[in-house]
Amino acid sequence: MTRAGMYSPLRVLIFALSLLIGTIIGIQSISMGLGQAAVRAKNGTAAASMRPQNGWGLALLAERQLEEGRASQAMATSRDAIKRTPLAVVAVRTLARAQDKLHGPGAGERAWQAASLLGWRDKQVQVWAAFRALSNRQAEIFAMRADALLRTGDPDEVMTRFIRQAVLQPEIRKAFIARLATNPPWRTRFFQAEMPPHGRALEGVVAVLTDLGASQTPPTRQELRDAIMGLINARRYREAAALDRRFVRRNPDPESMLDDGGFELQQNDYLLHATPFDWAIDPRSSAVEEAEGRRYVVIFAAESSDPALRRYLALAPGSYRLTFAMTGRPDSGNTLQVAAKCAASGVMIGKSPEGPLAQEGRNELGFDFNVSADCGLVELGLRRLKPGSTDTLIDDIQLQRI
Repeated sequence: MTRAGMYSPLRVLIFALSLLIGTIIGIQSISMGLGQAAVRAKNGTAAASMRPQNGWGLALLAERQLEEGRASQAMATSRDAIKRTPLAVVAVRTLARAQDKLHGPGAGERAWQAASLLGWRDKQVQVWAAFRALSNRQAEIFAMRADALLRTGDPDEVMTRFIRQAVLQPEIRKAFIARLATNPPWRTRFFQAEMPPHGRALEGVVAVLTDLGASQTPPTRQELRDAIMGLINARRYREAAALDRRFVRRNPDPESMLDDGGFELQQNDYLLHATPFDWAIDPRSSAVEEAEGRRYVVIFAAESSDPALRRYLALAPGSYRLTFAMTGRPDSGNTLQVAAKCAASGVMIGKSPEGPLAQEGRNELGFDFNVSADCGLVELGLRRLKPGSTDTLIDDIQLQRI
């Protein structure tokens, strides 16, 4: 027997063992990968079955058990998950919820407190911590938790409404404004969520905007817009006008009670940065353009049921005349209408003359209207009543009292 023949069975055994070990490692790697994928997909059942020693998988399983009404089982699974992965905030939070459900509110207090130290990115934990800080009047802690909640996003805007109502408490609002004044990434979203706000959420936003005026970063027109619209919708016209006047300075055009009758701002200003007391354009039916050194609002030829151009005015009772220039083909006079109506009643109190334009090109038009004491605000609007033969230009809008 040769020397090579003596060791061939040993070599075969070593090779077989190597192959077996490699297979085991491969299976283990696949199991770990699948377990991690299940955790990322928040599939607690799959994660726990593939990697039972992974606390995150058990935590997700416990959460699912609680959602299915199996609180006792969820509590046991949560504790098992915490033993394996003490930092699994989902497990600690689920334990707290299960204890509250089984033994009454407050039973999960210690677990909630532990979760609040871990769950800076966990929305449910942040909500609990924010509620607790609010009930204890811990203003700085509430502001910190509210900041964390808004940074994680709020697609259904539930948390934004909660925070807007919470800041009605003066000490809470003061701490929250200190965060707002640093221009966090969620600042604009806070003011533009739930467009427009109403009820207690509206009260909170108005209070924040008012107090923010004393900071180094007062509110912008864009941030004021939805709150002012909320006040208008609530028929609180004087408050809406006062909030606008406090932060927005307008210089009327020569011989006019209006400013910006020639549309000197940029397109985005009318789309994004306007309050209801500025001109607002609908990009589906109008645009701001410049031709031959003049600025215009172009009203597209297509019909649109919504106003292409709109603005609210706070006018004292009396008689007024609105004038403007319309440039287009003669049929523009038949297809476009500029009108004034009372915000309180919706009743039209004046409109542009009906009929074709006197000439092709630029025409000077106007109409008179009377504002009563109960009108609230005057809403100016321009809309295309039916399709035109071509686009029409509007500019040089002026208002005089008569």
